Amino acid sequence: MSIIIVYLIYLWITVIHCIFTGATLYFFWGARMVRHHRLVNIAIFAVCLAFLETYWMPLSGPLQLTVNTTDTLIQRHFGIDRQTNIIGILRPRYFHVVLWLVQGVFTEWLCRRQYIRIINRKGGNQ
Repeated sequence: MSIIIVYLIYLWITVIHCIFTGATLYFFWGARMVRHHRLVNIAIFAVCLAFLETYWMPLSGPLQLTVNTTDTLIQRHFGIDRQTNIIGILRPRYFHVVLWLVQGVFTEWLCRRQYIRIINRKGGNQ
């Protein structure tokens, strides 16, 4: 059960990152982003999402940040022990690149739709 909770928390964090990234970029550069090809926006979102999920990792060493777990199910699943620093497991791999691209597609779809809906609503009120 704890493995499911770990993955659900990760999924929730990625959804929050997608909404935050898309809302921020469309707020500042929405008119320009609507004119871009969708693949350009997806690439921009993927880079931003990769940064949001990894910016803290290089700082973990100098700050002496360690993350450990006592949950035996999580330890067995990831092949670690009580003293293993989980941050090393979280380092980006090829799968993360695919995941960031999928998140970029989701962000582009959701935030473009919302941006166009807001613009159409504003245009109808004038």
